Amino acid sequence: MPITLLTGLFLFFFLDLGFYFTWTNISSSYSDFKIFQNEYFLVSLILFSFLYFLSVAFSLPIVLILTIIGGALFNFYAFFACLFFGTLGCWVVFLASKGFLSEYFKKKVDPYIPSISSNFNKSPFTWLISLRLLPLLPIWLGNIVPGVLAMKTTPFIVATFLGLIPGTLIYISFGSGIGRLLMQREISNFSVFDYPDIYIPLIALFIISSFSFIIKFVRIKTNT
Repeated sequence: MPITLLTGLFLFFFLDLGFYFTWTNISSSYSDFKIFQNEYFLVSLILFSFLYFLSVAFSLPIVLILTIIGGALFNFYAFFACLFFGTLGCWVVFLASKGFLSEYFKKKVDPYIPSISSNFNKSPFTWLISLRLLPLLPIWLGNIVPGVLAMKTTPFIVATFLGLIPGTLIYISFGSGIGRLLMQREISNFSVFDYPDIYIPLIALFIISSFSFIIKFVRIKTNT
């Protein structure tokens, strides 16, 4: 399984698949996606869920944009899809990091290990759920570090599921607003303050990220 994950990540960059997930391509094709989604809702939701799972499992740099696309296309149906299949994808990477490529993953996160191992060992569950509450951090960091530091599977899954809820909800809400904007084709005279379903998620993201950062800073100062 670890070899498969690394191969998928390599092919993503080698084939330049990220090109298809640029804002320009997505916005220009959005109406076509929406037509297909309206005609084949269940099929399109299944395809999206599978793609989302692969993006998380292969640690591809398109998870954030896919979450926003999900909100734009499926509204809050995408919240449940992203939450479930995102957790499943995180679990796959977690298992891989505990496998025979654990030394590779240890090197990948080595710069982070000295500063976090002591806090992690005190309460792995609290450490992971706090990390998940920082939506701007790379999702792979919260998948590999717990595996390298031998966190148990059940606490990992629960902490991941709960920790992903706020960030996923925020990005889905943001994507829903973006979808409405794209359908109205008002990008040229767009003002974020005219769309509460866009600026409220951004404010919520700022508050959650700031709150999580403050908690981590206080804990570090307390332990030093």
